[in-house]
Amino acid sequence: LADLERVRACVSGWRDPLSPADATAALKLAREKESSTFKFLSGSWRALKKTVESRYDFSSHAIRPTISSVVEALVAFHSAQSAVTDSEAEAKAAYGNADLNVVVNGLKLVHNLTNERIVELRDSVSNAPRGSNHSADVLRSISSLVVSTADAHRALFDRVGFQTLPETHRRCEHLRGTAGSLGSLIADLRLISTSPSVDIALRTIPLSPDAMEHAILAQTIRRYGDLNLDFERFTGREMAEQLGALQRDLRELLDANALLVRSRVRSAFREHVSLSGTSANQLTTDQKVFKKRYATGRRELEHEFSKTMRYRSIRDLASSETGAVVMDMRPIWLMSPLSVADTLPLDPLLFDVVVFDEASQIPLEEAIPALYRSHQTIVVGDQMQLPPTQFFSTATTADVELEVDDDEGQRVSIVLDGDSFLAQSAATLPSTMLAWHYRSRSEELIGFSNAAFYGGALSTVPDLHRPPSGLSSINPAETTGSVGDAAVDGLLSRTISFHFIEGGVYEARRNTAEANYIAELVRSLLARNTAMTIGVAAFSEAQQTEIETALERLAASDPIFAVQLEAEELREDDDQFVGLFVKNLENIQGDERDVIIMSVCYGPGPTGRMVMNFGPINQRGGEKRLNVIFSRARKHMAIVSSIRAPQITNEHNDGAYALRQFLDYAEALSMGDADRADLVLKAVNPLGRGRLEDRSHSPVPEALAAALRSKGFLVELDHGRSRFRCDLAVRRSTDGDHRLAVLVDTEHRSRIAGVEERSVTHPMVLTSFGWRVVHVLTKDWWSQPDVVVRSIEDAMSDG
Repeated sequence: LADLERVRACVSGWRDPLSPADATAALKLAREKESSTFKFLSGSWRALKKTVESRYDFSSHAIRPTISSVVEALVAFHSAQSAVTDSEAEAKAAYGNADLNVVVNGLKLVHNLTNERIVELRDSVSNAPRGSNHSADVLRSISSLVVSTADAHRALFDRVGFQTLPETHRRCEHLRGTAGSLGSLIADLRLISTSPSVDIALRTIPLSPDAMEHAILAQTIRRYGDLNLDFERFTGREMAEQLGALQRDLRELLDANALLVRSRVRSAFREHVSLSGTSANQLTTDQKVFKKRYATGRRELEHEFSKTMRYRSIRDLASSETGAVVMDMRPIWLMSPLSVADTLPLDPLLFDVVVFDEASQIPLEEAIPALYRSHQTIVVGDQMQLPPTQFFSTATTADVELEVDDDEGQRVSIVLDGDSFLAQSAATLPSTMLAWHYRSRSEELIGFSNAAFYGGALSTVPDLHRPPSGLSSINPAETTGSVGDAAVDGLLSRTISFHFIEGGVYEARRNTAEANYIAELVRSLLARNTAMTIGVAAFSEAQQTEIETALERLAASDPIFAVQLEAEELREDDDQFVGLFVKNLENIQGDERDVIIMSVCYGPGPTGRMVMNFGPINQRGGEKRLNVIFSRARKHMAIVSSIRAPQITNEHNDGAYALRQFLDYAEALSMGDADRADLVLKAVNPLGRGRLEDRSHSPVPEALAAALRSKGFLVELDHGRSRFRCDLAVRRSTDGDHRLAVLVDTEHRSRIAGVEERSVTHPMVLTSFGWRVVHVLTKDWWSQPDVVVRSIEDAMSDG
């Protein structure tokens, strides 16, 4: 176990570790090739280097280790893990327990005992035939002897009662002489040390061990409550009232804070205007200089505002005398990095802070000019989102760009793992992960990305909606003309729906059958008047064009749809554009819609042969493009595909493997097969998934669930797919969805979140997603379980 823990730290940089067999083979190849001067000529070495670099995080080291060293550490880890597994199997066979710590501690205790009979039994273990049950029999004999001796010890003190110490000593000496081996066992029994009050209770109160434990804990809690009256008065009802007031105060605080910021900006502007109009006799020397510059700036701006032509440039207005006035009037600027460089003066005091959003798509050379406009910078981005991409570049750099031939023979240059500003910032600046995911209204929509790309680190909101099970497949081939009601019903009744296009052909980077089906699907959705926003995502620009053409063709033949389509494309809600779009995976980042329809496009060619060529997805970093396109939907996602997961065979490629697993995951959920979908998530994230399932045991939620079930409620324990879960999700037998989220102050909840997050953020997030929330204190359940159950019943009735 010590060896395993020592080498585990050495392999923390592996995002996707090689299997034991692959690691051994890789180590052999690395040792042969890495020291060779001409290793770059070896195809096997290049493949190994590419594989290791895609699966191992070299940025976690100050000095980059060699390929051999990281693979050698992985081989050592696999070896130690195998040794622990073998030891656990031996312990299970010999002692009936696979926990090595329990077995070792038990053996140490047995070897420290001094009773002659125990020593005799203990020593016989080493003489037992290997593989027999003799060891287990010996341990049972030792346990029986200790229990019988404990009974004798209890009988002794029952007789002694509360005699004086000399009298007790005399009786013990008498018993030592008549009981043979009992005397030597007394020293061993002293290993069980208790406080005097507990010792007296154990000897005088006729209770079972479980009942005694309950009584001791209850007395401890009551005594603590007597000494701490605030603890005694604080109940779940009191906490709910305080949290409600705190949440209201928090919203008011945020509103007041925003008002204060705006007020300070306006006050500063009014103060500067007033100062510029004040007589010079009343001003200090510095104020006179400021007055002159500011008054000049005001006059020049007023003159500029009166012009009808020949305007001064923004760079000119933001500098010189007018700059201070412009910044007072417009303290916040929203611009791209290139626009900053083109239009603003290079002044390090121009802004207080520069914030970069979507930094993964900003090349380093474009970010640097904006950095010089302030002394403070905030960089926001996701390294699992799209890196900078340049199509049809005229020059390439081997380390930054990759040239590939598309299906039409054109040369395309793609920056896959280039020096994005985010990559450089993450390596050098302190960072904080924003783990909360709010876009998707169902965990199923973000579940695959969370497991495959984020290692289960995202905190997602548990589903209020209960997904259906045992569904039939959606078969577009059964529809004639327009898409039938069954297909649209299938999309709207599922969070993720899989629409398989039988006979879809992939030719010239297009799939006409999928494009036509998507156009029909959009028409049927608009005819339903669901009010949900719609987005269409394609894997290539060519398929995007094909879908747009299909929509135009369908609109030309259907005047009603033409009107609906035009209105949907121009749609705005609350002064925000939310219109229907058709985009490809290179320009969809940052967009989101209620319904996302994704065209996989790839499939068998006209000859029926399918080529494992998925464009940029095949290249290094291609899985990031998939992550973007998989995480755009808020309510529903429809996958329109001419292939199924088993048809993708190049699983060694990260991008192709991610696409294969996602198709499997989507089809499983579309069929209502949650167990199969969970298996897919575990396959794409075997290590991180285990951490999510590592939940500390707490008997209170289980006991509360049993009590609610006895009242006729349906209860799901530990509801959720991320580290943030509801301890209990409650509904009636007639409810289609969950009705109530019960949060218990368990040890696990205290460990994963601070007081503010678990008491304010968790219930506010659940409430915003439609849940009703009830808090249960362990103290309340301990002292008044009936009151707790009744409060939950009342909450269910109120809903």
